[in-house]
Amino acid sequence: MIGPLPPSYPSTRDALHRLAVYVVSPAQRLANGEIIMRSSPGGFGTWPFGRPSTVVRVEGADLVVER
Repeated sequence: MIGPLPPSYPSTRDALHRLAVYVVSPAQRLANGEIIMRSSPGGFGTWPFGRPSTVVRVEGADLVVER
């Protein structure tokens, strides 16, 4: 059982949602017209897209671009 959520949870969730909508997903949408997100270790990100194959993801507090 997990304990109560910290008071900062709603603002953190909203900030991560904005990051996904305005930073992470547009990169994929521009490359192939799709937005397909998935969970990844420590966060979330795109499936591989484009050439060279690229993944944009959030891991903890870091924005990561893998090619």
